[in-house]
Amino acid sequence: MTINKMPLTVAVVLCLAMAISSCSPRFALTGASKKEYRMDASLPDDRGVAQEYLPYKRQLDSAMNIVVGTSDQHLTKPYDSAETLLGDFFCEALMQQARQLGAAPDICLATKGGLRADLPRGPITVGKVYELMPFENELVTVTLKAPEVRKLLDFIAASGGQPEAGIRMTIRAKKAVDASIGGRPFNENRPYILLTYDYLATGAEHLDFLRGLPQQHLHKKVRDALLDHIRQQTAANKNINIQTDGRVTVDTR
Repeated sequence: MTINKMPLTVAVVLCLAMAISSCSPRFALTGASKKEYRMDASLPDDRGVAQEYLPYKRQLDSAMNIVVGTSDQHLTKPYDSAETLLGDFFCEALMQQARQLGAAPDICLATKGGLRADLPRGPITVGKVYELMPFENELVTVTLKAPEVRKLLDFIAASGGQPEAGIRMTIRAKKAVDASIGGRPFNENRPYILLTYDYLATGAEHLDFLRGLPQQHLHKKVRDALLDHIRQQTAANKNINIQTDGRVTVDTR
């Protein structure tokens, strides 16, 4: 068995000596050193390590290779497209799952950078969903008032489009125009419920205007929501089949 190898720098910082010196005047750190060990094809395989690792790898592969559904398309997220197949699938799946949990989101938002892998055409395995969302993020709803909704729309516009559901808008000169939410014109006199995940809700990815707003945790991981959505589609004898619908367009005039 061959174990993947990669360059690795091991820094020996003498943490123990530092800890001892911090609590006792009898010891003091006098120096630190490091040594690089290259781990690549030039090193022979360690069969002992391989034998220890193999049972866990087999168990993990068995779980990750389970097929949960089928996609009729290759779901991608090109950065130069305001709307993408993968982004539409991702946000529509989360909206459906949030409603099953009793939430009533008006909008769903993710970011292209947060979607870490495409979903291939054909069988979708558990492992592919883990590649798409490898993080432990959980679903969160955030209550937005008009100023925050406007900032959200302009964030989507300024970044050239992001994965979203519930919004239809045009990007003109990196600003959002002609926006509607839930099929109705944006109403500045009512609050809206945003569905996202905890990482973004804390203000990451230039979404600092979300920080400190009223939130409700749905106690479900994003990855689990995606898996449940795909399994439900499969149970209903449906493949993943989604088309972009013009929810975000760019006016180049």
